[in-house]
Amino acid sequence: ADRTFAQADPQTSLLQASEGSLLWVPGGSDSVKLAWYGDAKRPWQVKEGIGRMVTDEVKANILSNNMLGIFMSTFGDPCPRIRKKLFLLVDSAVGSEELFCPGVVVWIHRLHGSLRAATVPCDLKSLRRIRCDRRFVEDHSKLAYHRALLTVRARNLVEPKVKWQSFAEAGRICPCCHSKYDWQSSTESETQRWVWMTNCRACGQVVCTSCAQSRVALPELGIPDPCRVCDVCVWRGPDGGAALGKLTKIFANASSTSSASVASGGGQESDGS
Repeated sequence: ADRTFAQADPQTSLLQASEGSLLWVPGGSDSVKLAWYGDAKRPWQVKEGIGRMVTDEVKANILSNNMLGIFMSTFGDPCPRIRKKLFLLVDSAVGSEELFCPGVVVWIHRLHGSLRAATVPCDLKSLRRIRCDRRFVEDHSKLAYHRALLTVRARNLVEPKVKWQSFAEAGRICPCCHSKYDWQSSTESETQRWVWMTNCRACGQVVCTSCAQSRVALPELGIPDPCRVCDVCVWRGPDGGAALGKLTKIFANASSTSSASVASGGGQESDGS
Protein backbone atom coordinates (compact mmCIF):
# COMPACT_ATOMS: atom_id res chain seq x y z
CA ALA A 1 0.00 0.00 0.00
CA ASP A 2 2.83 2.41 0.83
CA ARG A 3 4.41 1.77 -2.58
CA THR A 4 1.14 2.67 -4.28
CA PHE A 5 0.98 5.97 -2.43
CA ALA A 6 4.60 6.82 -3.20
CA GLN A 7 4.33 6.08 -6.91
CA ALA A 8 1.03 7.94 -7.39
CA ASP A 9 2.89 11.24 -7.78
CA PRO A 10 6.51 11.46 -8.98
CA GLN A 11 6.98 14.49 -6.69
CA THR A 12 5.88 12.51 -3.61
CA SER A 13 8.49 10.94 -1.33
CA LEU A 14 7.95 8.31 1.36
CA LEU A 15 9.68 8.85 4.71
CA GLN A 16 9.82 6.27 7.50
CA ALA A 17 10.87 6.53 11.15
CA SER A 18 10.66 4.10 14.06
CA GLU A 19 9.11 4.87 17.42
CA GLY A 20 11.42 6.86 19.70
CA SER A 21 13.51 8.36 16.87
CA LEU A 22 13.80 11.81 15.27
CA LEU A 23 12.90 12.54 11.65
CA TRP A 24 13.87 15.49 9.48
CA VAL A 25 10.99 16.51 7.21
CA PRO A 26 12.18 18.44 4.11
CA GLY A 27 9.90 21.39 3.49
CA GLY A 28 8.44 21.27 6.99
CA SER A 29 4.74 20.94 7.74
CA ASP A 30 3.77 22.48 4.37
CA SER A 31 5.17 19.44 2.56
CA VAL A 32 3.19 16.84 4.54
CA LYS A 33 0.47 15.07 2.53
CA LEU A 34 -0.37 11.98 4.57
CA ALA A 35 0.94 10.44 7.78
CA TRP A 36 0.22 7.06 9.32
CA TYR A 37 1.44 5.54 12.60
CA GLY A 38 1.20 1.91 13.68
CA ASP A 39 2.36 -1.66 13.05
CA ALA A 40 5.20 -1.51 10.52
CA LYS A 41 4.20 -4.89 9.08
CA ARG A 42 0.76 -3.59 8.02
CA PRO A 43 1.31 0.02 6.89
CA TRP A 44 -1.52 2.37 6.01
CA GLN A 45 -4.21 0.08 7.49
CA VAL A 46 -6.56 2.17 9.61
CA LYS A 47 -7.93 -0.25 12.17
CA GLU A 48 -7.96 -0.61 15.92
CA GLY A 49 -4.92 -2.55 17.08
CA ILE A 50 -3.06 -1.88 13.79
CA GLY A 51 -2.65 1.83 13.06
CA ARG A 52 -4.22 5.25 12.55
CA MET A 53 -3.80 8.35 10.37
CA VAL A 54 -1.85 11.09 12.16
CA THR A 55 -1.51 13.76 9.46
CA ASP A 56 -2.77 16.61 11.64
CA GLU A 57 -0.62 15.56 14.60
CA VAL A 58 2.49 15.46 12.40
CA LYS A 59 1.88 18.94 10.99
CA ALA A 60 1.26 20.36 14.48
CA ASN A 61 4.42 18.89 16.01
CA ILE A 62 7.08 19.62 13.36
CA LEU A 63 9.54 22.07 14.85
CA SER A 64 10.95 25.20 13.20
CA ASN A 65 14.06 23.25 12.13
CA ASN A 66 11.80 20.68 10.39
CA MET A 67 12.54 18.01 13.01
CA LEU A 68 9.82 15.67 14.26
CA GLY A 69 9.97 13.39 17.31
CA ILE A 70 8.26 10.00 16.98
CA PHE A 71 6.79 9.36 20.44
CA MET A 72 3.63 7.71 21.84
CA SER A 73 2.96 10.88 23.80
CA THR A 74 2.37 12.61 20.49
CA PHE A 75 0.68 9.93 18.37
CA GLY A 76 -0.86 7.66 20.99
CA ASP A 77 -0.62 3.87 21.11
CA PRO A 78 -2.73 2.37 18.29
CA CYS A 79 -1.20 -1.11 18.67
CA PRO A 80 -0.01 -1.87 22.25
CA ARG A 81 3.05 -4.07 22.81
CA ILE A 82 4.03 -3.77 19.13
CA ARG A 83 6.97 -1.77 17.81
CA LYS A 84 5.44 1.09 15.86
CA LYS A 85 6.59 3.08 12.87
CA LEU A 86 5.64 6.37 11.22
CA PHE A 87 5.05 6.45 7.46
CA LEU A 88 5.02 9.92 5.97
CA LEU A 89 4.21 11.07 2.44
CA VAL A 90 5.69 14.48 1.60
CA ASP A 91 5.70 16.70 -1.45
CA SER A 92 9.37 16.73 -2.47
CA ALA A 93 8.84 19.90 -4.53
CA VAL A 94 8.01 21.92 -1.43
CA GLY A 95 11.14 23.41 0.09
CA SER A 96 13.35 22.46 -2.85
CA GLU A 97 13.77 26.15 -3.69
CA GLU A 98 14.60 27.24 -0.14
CA LEU A 99 18.38 26.90 -0.44
CA PHE A 100 20.14 30.22 -0.90
CA CYS A 101 23.40 32.01 -0.17
CA PRO A 102 23.16 34.06 3.07
CA GLY A 103 24.14 37.70 3.41
CA VAL A 104 25.04 40.10 0.60
CA VAL A 105 26.06 38.13 -2.47
CA VAL A 106 28.57 39.74 -4.84
CA TRP A 107 28.84 37.95 -8.16
CA ILE A 108 32.25 38.35 -9.83
CA HIS A 109 32.00 37.42 -13.50
CA ARG A 110 34.06 37.67 -16.65
CA LEU A 111 33.18 40.32 -19.22
CA HIS A 112 35.25 41.15 -22.29
CA GLY A 113 38.46 39.73 -20.89
CA SER A 114 38.23 41.45 -17.52
CA LEU A 115 36.16 40.95 -14.37
CA ARG A 116 33.08 42.82 -13.20
CA ALA A 117 31.17 42.60 -9.94
CA ALA A 118 27.45 42.91 -9.26
CA THR A 119 25.21 42.47 -6.23
CA VAL A 120 22.67 39.73 -6.94
CA PRO A 121 19.67 38.31 -5.04
CA CYS A 122 20.40 35.59 -2.49
CA ASP A 123 18.03 33.21 -4.26
CA LEU A 124 19.60 33.57 -7.72
CA LYS A 125 18.96 30.23 -9.42
CA SER A 126 22.35 29.98 -11.10
CA LEU A 127 24.06 30.08 -7.68
CA ARG A 128 22.22 26.93 -6.58
CA ARG A 129 23.93 24.80 -9.18
CA ILE A 130 27.58 23.83 -8.87
CA ARG A 131 29.25 23.95 -12.25
CA CYS A 132 32.60 22.17 -12.34
CA ASP A 133 35.24 23.12 -14.88
CA ARG A 134 39.03 23.01 -15.08
CA ARG A 135 39.36 26.29 -13.15
CA PHE A 136 36.85 25.42 -10.44
CA VAL A 137 39.35 24.88 -7.61
CA GLU A 138 41.88 27.43 -8.83
CA ASP A 139 39.30 30.24 -9.06
CA HIS A 140 38.13 29.70 -5.47
CA SER A 141 41.44 30.00 -3.63
CA LYS A 142 42.17 32.93 -1.33
CA LEU A 143 44.74 34.39 -3.74
CA ALA A 144 42.28 34.08 -6.64
CA TYR A 145 39.63 36.01 -4.67
CA HIS A 146 42.18 38.73 -3.87
CA ARG A 147 43.33 39.05 -7.48
CA ALA A 148 39.73 39.06 -8.69
CA LEU A 149 38.82 41.96 -6.40
CA LEU A 150 41.88 43.90 -7.56
CA THR A 151 40.91 43.27 -11.20
CA VAL A 152 37.34 44.44 -10.57
CA ARG A 153 38.68 47.61 -8.96
CA ALA A 154 41.07 48.23 -11.86
CA ARG A 155 38.25 47.68 -14.37
CA ASN A 156 35.98 50.17 -12.58
CA LEU A 157 38.65 52.87 -12.77
CA VAL A 158 38.89 52.88 -16.56
CA GLU A 159 36.56 53.15 -19.52
CA PRO A 160 38.00 50.84 -22.20
CA LYS A 161 36.89 51.53 -25.76
CA VAL A 162 37.71 48.11 -27.18
CA LYS A 163 34.88 46.64 -29.24
CA TRP A 164 34.51 42.98 -28.27
CA GLN A 165 33.85 40.74 -31.28
CA SER A 166 31.60 37.72 -30.78
CA PHE A 167 32.47 34.28 -32.12
CA ALA A 168 29.37 34.39 -34.34
CA GLU A 169 30.66 37.52 -36.08
CA ALA A 170 34.17 36.19 -36.61
CA GLY A 171 33.59 34.12 -39.74
CA ARG A 172 35.92 31.21 -40.45
CA ILE A 173 39.34 32.84 -41.04
CA CYS A 174 41.74 34.11 -38.36
CA PRO A 175 42.67 37.76 -39.11
CA CYS A 176 46.25 37.19 -37.88
CA CYS A 177 47.45 34.10 -39.77
CA HIS A 178 44.66 34.10 -42.39
CA SER A 179 44.08 30.38 -41.83
CA LYS A 180 40.96 28.60 -40.67
CA TYR A 181 40.44 28.83 -36.93
CA ASP A 182 40.43 25.04 -36.61
CA TRP A 183 43.52 24.43 -38.76
CA GLN A 184 45.10 22.58 -35.82
CA SER A 185 42.22 20.13 -35.57
CA SER A 186 41.84 16.87 -37.45
CA THR A 187 38.05 17.29 -37.59
CA GLU A 188 35.78 20.12 -38.69
CA SER A 189 32.64 21.17 -36.86
CA GLU A 190 31.12 24.33 -35.44
CA THR A 191 31.88 23.22 -31.89
CA GLN A 192 35.45 22.26 -32.74
CA ARG A 193 36.03 25.60 -34.45
CA TRP A 194 34.93 27.49 -31.34
CA VAL A 195 37.40 25.49 -29.24
CA TRP A 196 40.28 27.04 -31.20
CA MET A 197 38.91 30.59 -31.04
CA THR A 198 39.69 33.26 -28.46
CA ASN A 199 39.47 37.03 -28.13
CA CYS A 200 42.49 39.28 -28.05
CA ARG A 201 42.11 41.35 -24.88
CA ALA A 202 43.87 44.33 -26.45
CA CYS A 203 41.86 44.77 -29.66
CA GLY A 204 38.83 42.54 -29.02
CA GLN A 205 39.16 40.62 -32.29
CA VAL A 206 38.59 36.88 -32.45
CA VAL A 207 41.79 35.06 -33.40
CA CYS A 208 42.95 31.45 -33.32
CA THR A 209 44.59 30.28 -30.10
CA SER A 210 47.96 29.88 -31.83
CA CYS A 211 47.98 33.58 -32.69
CA ALA A 212 47.27 34.55 -29.08
CA GLN A 213 50.00 32.74 -27.17
CA SER A 214 51.50 35.94 -25.78
CA ARG A 215 50.28 37.23 -22.43
CA VAL A 216 50.59 40.90 -21.53
CA ALA A 217 49.12 42.96 -18.69
CA LEU A 218 46.81 45.73 -19.90
CA PRO A 219 46.22 48.06 -16.93
CA GLU A 220 44.90 50.76 -19.22
CA LEU A 221 42.03 48.40 -20.06
CA GLY A 222 41.42 47.31 -16.48
CA ILE A 223 43.36 44.02 -16.80
CA PRO A 224 46.29 44.09 -14.34
CA ASP A 225 47.28 40.43 -14.81
CA PRO A 226 48.89 39.02 -17.98
CA CYS A 227 46.22 38.05 -20.49
CA ARG A 228 45.94 36.72 -24.05
CA VAL A 229 47.02 39.21 -26.71
CA CYS A 230 47.18 38.50 -30.43
CA ASP A 231 50.43 38.63 -32.39
CA VAL A 232 49.38 41.77 -34.26
CA CYS A 233 48.94 43.72 -31.02
CA VAL A 234 52.12 42.29 -29.48
CA TRP A 235 54.29 43.37 -32.41
CA ARG A 236 52.53 46.66 -32.95
CA GLY A 237 54.74 49.63 -32.05
CA PRO A 238 53.76 52.68 -30.01
CA ASP A 239 52.52 54.31 -33.22
CA GLY A 240 50.10 51.49 -33.84
CA GLY A 241 49.77 50.03 -37.31
CA ALA A 242 51.56 53.02 -38.80
CA ALA A 243 54.82 51.64 -37.40
CA LEU A 244 54.67 48.76 -39.84
CA GLY A 245 54.78 51.19 -42.74
CA LYS A 246 58.19 52.43 -41.58
CA LEU A 247 59.80 49.01 -41.92
CA THR A 248 60.50 49.52 -45.63
CA LYS A 249 62.44 52.75 -44.92
CA ILE A 250 64.30 51.13 -42.02
CA PHE A 251 65.37 48.16 -44.16
CA ALA A 252 66.39 50.49 -47.03
CA ASN A 253 68.55 52.60 -44.70
CA ALA A 254 70.13 49.48 -43.25
CA SER A 255 70.91 48.19 -46.74
CA SER A 256 72.48 51.52 -47.78
CA THR A 257 74.62 51.63 -44.65
CA SER A 258 75.81 48.08 -45.22
CA SER A 259 76.71 48.81 -48.88
CA ALA A 260 78.61 51.95 -47.94
CA SER A 261 80.55 50.06 -45.30
CA VAL A 262 81.58 47.36 -47.80
CA ALA A 263 82.62 49.96 -50.40
CA SER A 264 84.66 51.83 -47.84
CA GLY A 265 86.42 48.70 -46.69
CA GLY A 266 87.20 47.59 -50.27
CA GLY A 267 89.13 50.81 -51.05
CA GLN A 268 91.69 50.34 -48.29
CA GLU A 269 95.08 48.66 -48.96
CA SER A 270 96.56 46.11 -46.67
CA ASP A 271 99.71 47.17 -44.81
CA GLY A 272 101.10 43.66 -45.21
CA SER A 273 101.26 43.01 -41.51
